Amino acid sequence: YFYPDAYLCTSDPRASRLANDGRNHLLREREGYDVIIVDPSPPLYAAGTVNLYSQDFFLLARRRLRAGGILAVWIPDYPESEFLMIMKSFLGSFPHTQVWRGDNIERGVILLGSDSPLVLNRARIAQRLRSPEVRKDLLEFNARFATESAFWSLYLGPGERFQSMLADVRVISDD
Repeated sequence: YFYPDAYLCTSDPRASRLANDGRNHLLREREGYDVIIVDPSPPLYAAGTVNLYSQDFFLLARRRLRAGGILAVWIPDYPESEFLMIMKSFLGSFPHTQVWRGDNIERGVILLGSDSPLVLNRARIAQRLRSPEVRKDLLEFNARFATESAFWSLYLGPGERFQSMLADVRVISDD
């Protein structure tokens, strides 16, 4: 609906798209996923949105990932206290995490979590960034991404880098 080239993803036989209550779907689903992307609509206090940011949900999603699978969660620019609680809830749910900026113009952060180490293979990523399809998508998103260094400027580091600043922050739970 929003992107004329969306069919490139939706027509890929390896991908499936579900329009469903994500949390309830994961409660019923047993097959597992390689990637789960959580991109809830703001605001945080909208019905059902906060339920996708609790540690209980992150642990549920982790259980539904196949070996080496990744959960990607976008956190928009929420007030700092809520932002930090979401971050602590996520980072405490996975042994391996990374934190990325959404972009350099106030688009929140993206958290990646996995049971397996998240290895940044710079040579492979550089190759992918040169792909015409990837390059087109990145430039459509932000013209700054014409260079590889602009992409790498989004990487904020592994999750453990942020643990000390989260020490006194509360975790979000379903309770």
